[in-house]
Amino acid sequence: MMHRSTALLGMIVVAVGAALPGSAQAGSILTFQFKNNTGGPVSRADFSVIPAGSVKAPIIGNDPETGLPRTASPVTIDAARSSGFDPDNFSTALGTGTSVQGLRLLFGQKQVIKDGRIVFEPVFGPNGEAPRYLDNGGTVTFDLSLDPAFEGLLTLRSLTQGIDNPIIVASSGTGGGNGGGSGGNPPPSIPEPLSITLWSVAAGVGLLKARRRAATAA
Repeated sequence: MMHRSTALLGMIVVAVGAALPGSAQAGSILTFQFKNNTGGPVSRADFSVIPAGSVKAPIIGNDPETGLPRTASPVTIDAARSSGFDPDNFSTALGTGTSVQGLRLLFGQKQVIKDGRIVFEPVFGPNGEAPRYLDNGGTVTFDLSLDPAFEGLLTLRSLTQGIDNPIIVASSGTGGGNGGGSGGNPPPSIPEPLSITLWSVAAGVGLLKARRRAATAA
């Protein structure tokens, strides 16, 4: 049974306050780790980034057709220190809005926009095998790329019941495993809607936009 997140990426509201346990002085990359303690498999894990805007997808070049920058996923899975999911069937979404930033990790499913709404679709194996979600007890270790200009304390606050705030661990120094594929064009600067960029090993790269339906007071 899949456990739903307590909040969708497109509706995250962050209350910025004192640094939480697990915060650290940020460099260009930090390595985080968390475990699925929900009691069952999960298809996604949502986190709010505190402070908002401190996570940034690395630029890897320019699109030859548009000339706009191309980005790679800000998340790189450390497969050697991860378990309970298929790192080749993994997606990352980064949502950024006014004073808000959310990070979503997807396991065995992809995120698409249909009729202006965020929809999640399972990703089956090449022979129709059932989607591989993150197993109960599974561990996810990943490198996270930060804005090079960011200085301060960074925290990932879990929005998924049964998944604690990720802790910061020592980097393996190997560069990690699968990072979610190559990037696409970054979202344009939009003052009010939340812009979401998705990187996916299984589904390719897409640029998604979602409008927040309501503002919730922190």
